[in-house]
Amino acid sequence: MPRANGVDQAGLTLQLIPSGGWSVDPSDPRYSLVYYRDDITKALVTGLYQPGGYAGYTAVGRYAADGTAGLPTRNWLVTTSTAVQHLDPVMNDSGTVNATTTNQASSFAVAASNNPLTPAAGTAAVGIGITGCTASPTGTCTLAAPAADGTGPALYQAGPDHNGDPVTGLQLAATAVTGRASLPLQTDPAHAHNLSSVPLDVRANLAHLHDASQFWPSDTVDTALVTAGQLVPVLSVKVGP
Repeated sequence: MPRANGVDQAGLTLQLIPSGGWSVDPSDPRYSLVYYRDDITKALVTGLYQPGGYAGYTAVGRYAADGTAGLPTRNWLVTTSTAVQHLDPVMNDSGTVNATTTNQASSFAVAASNNPLTPAAGTAAVGIGITGCTASPTGTCTLAAPAADGTGPALYQAGPDHNGDPVTGLQLAATAVTGRASLPLQTDPAHAHNLSSVPLDVRANLAHLHDASQFWPSDTVDTALVTAGQLVPVLSVKVGP
């Protein structure tokens, strides 16, 4: 179940089973012949969108969000529609362009979600999480770690724009800054209380301050985290302990 933003992905595992009952080896080139049609209209799922019609976009392909190609038996599905769709996997293995017969499996449902994503309870020093990912057994979302270990920026859906065309965004770094809820900063005679900006350490489903010493324990921080193809604002999180 992907989120309906055109970036979040759901994995599809393929298995070809001949009428005789055995399974086809995953390395068989016929896996590359599988394509998809809408079960009702029989329209081909091309992975292309109509200008100004991005809200109805659906695509199935071999490439993961990071650009890597999956195995022949592994496809990825994305959509921007919350309407329940049914897709038919189809294969034409006749070797002819004008084939009238295809091998077809039962249709499967695509039900994307757009439920709100919200920051989980916690502190910036201990860890900030995002909840609302229904595909997760715990409901806690896996966070994207921008530029971690050379993996590059985190991709998220930032549109559509005023023409209804897709707009994507890149988060180049995850940073926490002094929260607006902490302003004006309280001071004491012995310590300077400055505005601060500190990188967040993003791992799995938690993000925590790389160096909490730049803040006072009573401070709050503001940040934004990327998960499931969306940029989620996180405001007024207590620093700790």
